[in-house]
Amino acid sequence: MDLSDISLQKLRLWSVDALKYFLSVRKLSVDGDFDELVARSWAAFESDTPVDDEAEQRERRLLGEYKSKLTVDGETYPDPATFDDGWLSEETGRFSWPSLYISDISDYLKKTAANQIDLIHRLLNNYKEGKAYRYFTCEWVREIMYHPVRKTASLCILKAAVYPSMSIRNKPYRVWVMITKKNETSAGGEIKTAHCTCAAGMLGSCNHIAGLLFRVEAAVKCGATDLRGTENLCTWVAPSGSVARKPGKWRDNHVAKDVYGQKTSRERKEEARRLRKDFQPFYAEDREKLLDSGAMAQKLENFFEKEAADSVFILTRKKQKPAQPQNPILPATVLSLADSCSTTEELLEAMTLTEEEISAVERATRAQSDCAEWKSQRQGRITSSIFYNIHTKSETLKKANTNGKDKSTWLMDKIMGRGSTPLTVAMKHGLSLEPAAKQSYIQQTSKKHKKWSACDSGIVIDANYPFLASSPDLVTSCDCCGEGLCEIKCPESIKHEKPTVGNIPYLEEVVDGQIRLKKAHQYYGQIQGQMALTRRPACDLFVYSEHGSLIVPILFDEEFWLRMLANLEWFWGNQVAAELLRKTPVQNAPATASASCSHSPKRPSSPPLLLPDIPPPKRKRLVMQKSKVAKKVAVIKIYRCGVCMSDIAEEPASFCDFSIKCDSCPEWFHQHCVGFVEGSEPGDDDCWICMKCVV
Repeated sequence: MDLSDISLQKLRLWSVDALKYFLSVRKLSVDGDFDELVARSWAAFESDTPVDDEAEQRERRLLGEYKSKLTVDGETYPDPATFDDGWLSEETGRFSWPSLYISDISDYLKKTAANQIDLIHRLLNNYKEGKAYRYFTCEWVREIMYHPVRKTASLCILKAAVYPSMSIRNKPYRVWVMITKKNETSAGGEIKTAHCTCAAGMLGSCNHIAGLLFRVEAAVKCGATDLRGTENLCTWVAPSGSVARKPGKWRDNHVAKDVYGQKTSRERKEEARRLRKDFQPFYAEDREKLLDSGAMAQKLENFFEKEAADSVFILTRKKQKPAQPQNPILPATVLSLADSCSTTEELLEAMTLTEEEISAVERATRAQSDCAEWKSQRQGRITSSIFYNIHTKSETLKKANTNGKDKSTWLMDKIMGRGSTPLTVAMKHGLSLEPAAKQSYIQQTSKKHKKWSACDSGIVIDANYPFLASSPDLVTSCDCCGEGLCEIKCPESIKHEKPTVGNIPYLEEVVDGQIRLKKAHQYYGQIQGQMALTRRPACDLFVYSEHGSLIVPILFDEEFWLRMLANLEWFWGNQVAAELLRKTPVQNAPATASASCSHSPKRPSSPPLLLPDIPPPKRKRLVMQKSKVAKKVAVIKIYRCGVCMSDIAEEPASFCDFSIKCDSCPEWFHQHCVGFVEGSEPGDDDCWICMKCVV
């Protein structure tokens, strides 16, 4: 930097960053507004303040670290602080924001967190870490600008000004983050790098950065980033105006601390006011009972001994030590058992579990997808999420008289746990909102029942059919209705609105305005399977979004279950067992229930399922009809809906089975999944393009 001909007028042409660098290498304060920085720099120049070597080396090192942030996965990106062209305002740019959720924020902050244990819980609740969420709710994070960088770039840039929490009248910090874009194969949302101009911003994990991320996450959850939300009540307004509050009376202000996933401060204030209004003190006779401390202590002891016999209170009174938890010995997985078996009969015998083993597996796998044992125990078993797919697939194979010839690749991969399922935007949305949905369901339902309780469930294996398993979202019980289940769905398609019969394609309205789940949908088969395996007569289907929820009660349908069970047995015996034993499925045997595995301790064991091998039929070339509605194919080839991921029916039995192909890509979709209603189906000559291609 040439300082030979510097003047006060030229110094005022410098940027704020240049002034701060000039002062920092001379170990001078960099606080204050632009005029203060200019005055301090001019005074340092006039007094010929020398450059400190250590300070200069530190600044050079920080500059090198900053430049390294701009190179991600071998690709160099422009410095967001140095260019002003191409930025989209929040009003228009938010529709291009990637699908960012709390799990992405947690994964990114784990890279720099000192204690990574239960980071999400600390992030949302602890004062220091949970404070980042209040940067968003207090509107200290201002309008977020979006830049796509270029069409071929895998990352996009988001930037915003964020005010410091303790001095909101000062100049805001400049924050930017680089996040992977969403595309046809990926939901995006992975945070690669970030920077803030605050003192801790070089690490990329300060509260100002987290506050920006929480604002993006809130917009994604409520559907403000979805083009479908523009016609609904879901509104999203960028913060404007001053962040400082105007002076006023104390009683007109409300002081509260917002917490992620809980009610807002205004809602809590209204609830507290209602509770104070409805509060009723003790009756006179109740106060007299409380005065008799001996009788009250005995009542409390009797109550705890009945309701919580293993509590510390009771064990201490009886001078007993609480039992120490022991790690249970879990049964072997299906894949390991198959290695030591040579026939289907041997494998079924080895898979048989006792009630104690079934309970041990369920308790050990309550973390579900976060538990390695949950994944290994599922391999080789048909799980309830694909019961209906297996049911319809078996019906198709039986009609075609293939008897297991068709490999059903994606179903077999799902059962055997091969490969990895790509995390779509819909899947990511559902997984991220499930904890909030559980909390909402518990709050709503607990008020309507007597002594109602709910808890998570691990994988439940059927004692009579050990090749069937299920993992309900919640198991419930109460004194008034007995035991039940809850299955939670958080559709990404309605994240911008409240769930209703009109926007949920798998629900229908019947007599007297009652709502029910359509039987010709995979969720019906999933829920019936869960009730059958857990021996519970009822289940609540809980459909949730940030704007509301819907509870649909479902009763056990024994006739449907028995019909589906026969197909599950047939499919496992003809395809899965042979795959586990590394044998080839047989062909051309009668497609009847007698070809199933027919395994149950209550019945005599059946003979092995391997039937005589004969040459397979010749394959034919696939010939599709000219009509856009997929009705018939020459040979069996399975297409999957790009929305619900279930099979496209070859012979539609109702409107729910009708499908349509995008004219721009090879994807197929159920017509009801993409917004068509019965009576308004597209014609053969109509052009239709899916949402992925439109975007």
